[in-house]
Parts: sequence; structure tokens; C-alpha cells
Amino acid sequence: FLQAIAALVAEAVERARAEMRLTTQHAVTRALAHASSLHDAMPQLSEAVCHGLRFRLAELWRVDQSTQRLRREATWHHPDIDGTTLEAAPAITFAPDEGLPGRAWSARRVQWAIAVSADATFMRPWLARERGLRSAVTVPVVVGEQVDAVLALFGLSIDPPDERLLDVLQSIGMQIGDFIARKRAEEAGERRARLVEIGTLTAKIVHDIGNPLAGLSMLASRISRRLTRNPQEPIAALRDPIDRLLETTKRLDGLIQEFKS
Repeated sequence: FLQAIAALVAEAVERARAEMRLTTQHAVTRALAHASSLHDAMPQLSEAVCHGLRFRLAELWRVDQSTQRLRREATWHHPDIDGTTLEAAPAITFAPDEGLPGRAWSARRVQWAIAVSADATFMRPWLARERGLRSAVTVPVVVGEQVDAVLALFGLSIDPPDERLLDVLQSIGMQIGDFIARKRAEEAGERRARLVEIGTLTAKIVHDIGNPLAGLSMLASRISRRLTRNPQEPIAALRDPIDRLLETTKRLDGLIQEFKS
């Protein structure tokens, strides 16, 4: 009888966990759907993941392409954690395979550790000591063929995560990666559209300047030839201005031809 009760309780607990994981994934989807950038999405996304999956602290680490190291870009913490201590902490970066974030970067799979304060590879033991955080999970965010970021999550549990939780976290990392790829594609499309618009506007400017410029050049040439044939004509006083006008139109025409090429 007691075994039957225990089995029912375990089934109910697992069902509740499955529902919470699904709810968390939906919340992540909503956070990304309404955000203009990953930075904008992180507060709502981090809160949803931490509340839904029972973590207390979330950090987003982005790959700095110039140094090939992970740098912390955003942080979310539970209200009972003092955020000023986190912000005042010394800046730290991770290379591939360095620390838990670096291991997730290299392995391209979720990494986890329990009893992090006793883990020799954990590079911020003060985080565990001062905040009572016992476990950590790092989730790689892959865009195309490259890891773009790592999501680090810290909690109080000392139990290793089960396979279902690891799958959910890996899925969340994929959702974030798809979001980054989509935003980059949108930005590339917008840049192409702006270039087309600039090209169209430039062609119009060249056309609008070129036509009257050609007319001025023809008129100045006719007057110049007439003055050459008869320097005593009354319009002889205009010779110097006409020569300057011819020189200016030639220079402008040369610039336009150079721009076209």
C-alpha cells in the first residue's frame, strides 16, 4: 500500500515538473517573440527560466570575437540575492574549456556541476560561499556552426539534473540561437534594403544634376566659340566668367562620371 502511495506521489511530482518545464519553454518563446534583441529579452527570459526550473541566478556570457573569450553581458538574480555584490565583483572572462562556461563552449552541450564550492575548476568560489549557491548548469547557445553565447544558471539543489531537464535546457539554448540567427538575417536584409535605397537616390541625384549640367556646358561652349570668332562682341566682358563656368562644368561632369563608374 505504501509503495503504491509513493508511486502515485512520484508520478504526480514528475507530471508537475513536466508541466512546469513546458510552461518555461513557452515563456522563453514569448520573451523572445516580443524582444528586439537578446539583451532586451534577457530579463524576462532569465526570470522565466529561473522561476520555472528552480534556479536563483542567471548569467549570459557572449563570445568576444576579438579575444575569443566569454564576457558576461547580462545578469538576473532572485530578489533575495544582493545584486550589488554581483555587480561589484571583479570582471572575469573564460576561454574555451576554462571554467564551467568554457566547458559548455567547447563541448557544445549542457554542462553541470554540484557542490561547486568544492569544485577545483569552479573559478568563482565566493559566488557559492556568499550566496549559498550549490549547483551550476551552463547551456551553450549555438548559431550556425559556432557557439555565440553561454547561459549560466545557479541553484540550491545538490542533486544532479535528470535527462529531461538537460534536454529542456539544451532546447532553450537552441531557441535562443534561432532567435539570434533570425535577428541577424533581419538586420542583413535591412542593410541590403538601405543600400538599394541609397543606390536609387544616388542615381536620381546624378540624373537631376547631370541634365542641367550638360545644358550649361553646351551653352557655355557656344558662347566661348562665338567670343573666339569675334572678340569685339559686346559680350566679350563675359569671357572670364564663361571660362570659369566651363571649367566648373567639366569638373562636375568628371566627378559624376567617376561616381557612375
